[in-house]
Amino acid sequence: MTNDHVVCSLSAQSMLDATPFHEGQCLKLHLPLFFVVCPPFIKRQIFRLSAITRLLQIKPTWKQRHLILLGKYLYKFQDITSSKPKGCPISLESMISIVSVDEYDEDTVDGIHILFNYLPPGFKFIIAVSTLYKTQYFALSSSEESVTWINSLREAKQESITRAMGHSRVPIPSSWEFIDNMADDLCKRKESIKARLNSTENRNMDMSMFEAGGPASRGIMG
Repeated sequence: MTNDHVVCSLSAQSMLDATPFHEGQCLKLHLPLFFVVCPPFIKRQIFRLSAITRLLQIKPTWKQRHLILLGKYLYKFQDITSSKPKGCPISLESMISIVSVDEYDEDTVDGIHILFNYLPPGFKFIIAVSTLYKTQYFALSSSEESVTWINSLREAKQESITRAMGHSRVPIPSSWEFIDNMADDLCKRKESIKARLNSTENRNMDMSMFEAGGPASRGIMG
């Protein structure tokens, strides 16, 4: 199957035509690594020195997205005219936590509670979707919308697991199954690309160590 066919099948419009479980606009948080690892007092300074930190690209940013929940994946699009998802679709079965974020909870790992003071106008609520390796944050405009997304994701996850075990009594629409298969292919291709990049980086590191004389133990044995 060609990449063009996969992209066409995974367009936002094709999913909307398939009557998704849930969909809607939101803001997705982009967190630079520096912000994640720095202590809370530095996080606050990053926002106070907004012009400088934006230039250095260490300030978190909210980016508009259109989420579509369909089949066994959550898809992120730039808008409803997008021809393909942003990044890799999130597998519902891989989600280990789907919760709302409390602005007064200072125990959040990423210090997300700080961001409530800097949410764009019209957005007041944040939900966190976590997998084993990553947590993604989405800002929504109302409490009702936040609750609806949390409940929809949890229900869709349970149905996806039940269907995978062969116990579902609800037949999956053929359009959903087709899109699921396309998303499976897309995720496999992205994982393959990621693995090749990691392999290349490891080889480059090994080569750099070799050119520098290698580890000390190699010289002792040598």
